Amino acid sequence: MENKDSKGKMNRVLAILLLLVLVGFGYYYFTTSSKIKEQEQIFTDQKLELQQSLDEMEAQYNVALEDNTSMKGDIEAAKEAIVTLKEELKKTKANDYAAIKKYKRQLVVLQKQNKRLFFLNDSLNQANAGLNIALDSTQANLQKEIYLKDSLATENTSLADKVKLGSKLKTSAIQVASLRERNNGKFKDTDRAKKTDALKVSYTILANPIAEQGAKNAYVQILDPAGKVVSAKGDITVNDDEIIQYSAVNKFDYVNVNRNLIAIIKVNRDAMKAGKYLVKTFVEGKLAGTNSFELR
Repeated sequence: MENKDSKGKMNRVLAILLLLVLVGFGYYYFTTSSKIKEQEQIFTDQKLELQQSLDEMEAQYNVALEDNTSMKGDIEAAKEAIVTLKEELKKTKANDYAAIKKYKRQLVVLQKQNKRLFFLNDSLNQANAGLNIALDSTQANLQKEIYLKDSLATENTSLADKVKLGSKLKTSAIQVASLRERNNGKFKDTDRAKKTDALKVSYTILANPIAEQGAKNAYVQILDPAGKVVSAKGDITVNDDEIIQYSAVNKFDYVNVNRNLIAIIKVNRDAMKAGKYLVKTFVEGKLAGTNSFELR
């Protein structure tokens, strides 16, 4: 009888020990599995961050290449390195920890190169801008005297109306060139509607010392002989409540000196019609200039 009780106790002890071992093993497995999944998620997030950083840098280079800069070759080479790294990163598995760490180091190097290139590019642009300001300084002083005299000579209006009217920005005579694209990608002047692939609009924002300085947009609208907007890009509000479509926009910093602007508007030659075209410019919601041209 005692032997049976002893064996029963032993079996219960063994069962409890076995249960504890199974619980311990289960806990260990669960903890280890969770850590592995957590680590994999961390590296997946890091890969995504790398991709986003590379996309942002590539976008910055694309914007810089739109400017006519003497550093275009260096910027194109830097962009190519970004594109290559993006392709390699796409082929990398999320759990390839060594590869992701290597790409992170390469990204740091490219970011330093990015800062250096844009610093040099901005320095060159600022130097060119300084030269233009120096050349136009005398003309700016003359323009200031003219606008001040015109403002004081206006009668039967309030001072607020004078300032508002005098601060309006205007453009010089608008010049439009109709261009035909050759097989080699270069453009040549043409006066035929059905051979026109692009319109080059040139104009100057005239200096006005009363106008507020800062970042501004100049919108170009071209109307075909039927009154339809050519190559419409979007809508703007003019004259406080009138909504119109525009063909191109030039972004610029106004610093109280003349500013030359050029807009290249690509068109569908099949949609171009012979006849008289009207071109208008708008700055800060107001008509700044107008002109016309004809195509055969």
